This record gives sequence, C-alpha cells and structure tokens, in this order.
Amino acid sequence: DYELACKLFSQALQENDTLSDALLGRALASGKAGLFDQARADLNRLVEMRGADPYLFKLRGIAALEMVDYEAAVEDFKNGLLLAPSDAELNYLSALVRYKTDNYPEAYDNINKALTSDSLNAQYFYLRGSILMALEKNKDALADYNRALSLRPGYADALAMKGFLFYRTGDTDQALITLKLATDADPDFALPWFYTGLCQVEKELPSDALRSFDRASRLGYDDGDIFHYRGLAFIQLRRYDDACKSWKDAVLRGYRLSKALSRRYCQP
Repeated sequence: DYELACKLFSQALQENDTLSDALLGRALASGKAGLFDQARADLNRLVEMRGADPYLFKLRGIAALEMVDYEAAVEDFKNGLLLAPSDAELNYLSALVRYKTDNYPEAYDNINKALTSDSLNAQYFYLRGSILMALEKNKDALADYNRALSLRPGYADALAMKGFLFYRTGDTDQALITLKLATDADPDFALPWFYTGLCQVEKELPSDALRSFDRASRLGYDDGDIFHYRGLAFIQLRRYDDACKSWKDAVLRGYRLSKALSRRYCQP
C-alpha cells in the first residue's frame, strides 16, 4: 500500500524533516502511488541536500515525464547522463522523452547508447523501432520490432507497432494478422484495436471498423484521430449525419484533417 507508506514516511519527517532516507522513501512511494507532485518536491529537497546524483536526477526526470513536463524531464536526464554517461536506463529515458517531443535524431543517439550498455532489452529495441519508423526507416524499424519480439514473445506494444508499420506500408492483410496477435496478447490494450479499425476502413469493412473503434474507445483511446476515422467508416455506410458528428468531435480534439471532410459532407 504505497499511500500508507507515504503516510508513514511523512510521520517520520514530521519528527525530523532532514531524514534523507525518509524523503527518498516517500518520493519512491509517492511515485508508485501516482503522487508525482509530492515525489518531485521530495526529490528537489534531496538534490539540495545531497547534491548532484544521477539516481536522483533519474527519479525526478521520471516524475516530470509522468506529469508531461517534458522540458524538465529532458533537463534531468541530461544532467544524469553528464554524471553517468553509460547508464542504460538514463539513456533509454532520455531517448523516450526526446521521441515524445519529436526530437528523433537525439532520441536515436540515446537509444543506441542504451543498447550498447544493454543489448538484450526488448523495450529498448521496441523504442528504437518506433524512432526508426518516425524517421521513415521502415526496414530497420521492422528488424527492431522483430528483435524485441524474439526477446519477449507476445510483447503487445511491439506487435501493435509492427502491425501499424505494415498498415503504413500498404500491407493491410499482414497488418491485421499482426494486430490480432497484439489484441490476443493483451485484450485490454486500446492501441491495436484502433489500428485494426484503420485497416478495416482501408479494406472497406466499415461495420467491423466501428466495432474495433468502439472497443478502443471503451479501453480509453480518445484522441481526435479515432473520431476522424470513425467518420470515414460512417461515410462508407452512408450514415452522413453520424460522420459529421464524429468529425466535429475530431476537430474539437484538435484533429484538423476532419475540417476539410466536414466542409465537403456536412451542413454549415
């Protein structure tokens, strides 16, 4: 019970607020409990007390990453790597946040350093595959997804992105086969259900696509693109009012491609 652990560490700190071990314990427990503000506050104090420490920078960067404060996360991982340049996890985390901020060249450099230190980590190959796909190096990306899957059979994340790679390169049939493996591996993972819907729209199977999109939505996928492609499925079914409603929802979520279709099919 991480929240209980936080309370116990807090009680110890009420008696002596300079107990660095208690601060670290509360920071770790807070992170596990999703209390990232508290974790960052404790880690800030620890850095002040202990000075530059790659482990503390790593923990604080993770908290910033979870709070979508990517600028702070980049800075913490950078500072950690100045002290521990070959730390595999720090290089991986730095690659991850740079990937999330579309800084693919630096992400690629970091993930290669992570793999130099740990060449048997499926998660690292998975991330490098995703970076390579973003760089449109699809053949190399596929090789990394396959490597990740050889190290961790049934790795749903790698299967989902491998399926999406097949979809992006026009092999919809192979994409559907791969995405089925992903949903079998983790039925509660929303992303492969969304990608399955994309393939079904491409193959003009709109009813199947809507079922896949609904499954993804129930599992928490709520980005604008799902409403956009749901609208395309409705168009294939000639359900124009439903399509317009979906595109309106997509635009409200910042998905601009839906605006052009709305102008074409929908009443002003």
